[in-house]
Amino acid sequence: EIIKLRRGATPIDFAFQIHTKVGLRTTGAKINGRIAPISSILKNSDIVEIILGKTSKPSIDWLRFVVSAQARQKIKQYFREINRDHLIKEGEAFLGSHIAEFGLEKIDSKTQNKRITDSRLPYNNIDDALIALAERDLPKISLLKALYPNFNNSQKTKLQNYSGKTTLGSLSGIRHDYAGCCQSR
Repeated sequence: EIIKLRRGATPIDFAFQIHTKVGLRTTGAKINGRIAPISSILKNSDIVEIILGKTSKPSIDWLRFVVSAQARQKIKQYFREINRDHLIKEGEAFLGSHIAEFGLEKIDSKTQNKRITDSRLPYNNIDDALIALAERDLPKISLLKALYPNFNNSQKTKLQNYSGKTTLGSLSGIRHDYAGCCQSR
């Protein structure tokens, strides 16, 4: 059977073109009857045989040399599912730091899920959005705007330029200015 592939395709791209399960279980390849690295670039008219393993799993390194969007997506999806809990925690930490940075109130997960599904973001729930945030596929501002409808990124709670008088210990009315490093820019 003849299979069309993009220029620069590898045996991994070929395997995923056949079927996702074939791609995920690939351990090696033969090109024109000879064992070849799975990162080899295929040429026109090459005859490719995929070697499968019963317990084989993809490697994250495959993302460095696959060229087809389908193979790239399936490999990422595989690792996303395996690392789901870790990515959700990483996304929560990332979101939490931005909530604190902008001085926003934390909201419960039920409200977060409702706001995500009501937003224009392509996620079905907060966990999927947190994973995208952890993978840097979703900008933090987009997520904050979805979760906080009245959010405006000028809400930063950094110190404003301020000069005034304060009390220091038993002394009061002391004139002071914040140093340049302590003022927001």
